[in-house]
Amino acid sequence: MRALLAGALLGLLLLFFPSVVTLIGAVLVAAAVKAVPHALLLALLARTVAPRMRRWAR
Repeated sequence: MRALLAGALLGLLLLFFPSVVTLIGAVLVAAAVKAVPHALLLALLARTVAPRMRRWAR
């Protein structure tokens, strides 16, 4: 029930205040990035970006 209420609240926030939700998301991503070692982040970034770059090169 709590998850449903949290999802509904997040949906309302996203509907009425998208900039606030974007700011919260940016803060959460920044906290996650700070907690993860840089080498792992670079490996994940390369793994997600490389296939797209190959598609763009075609």
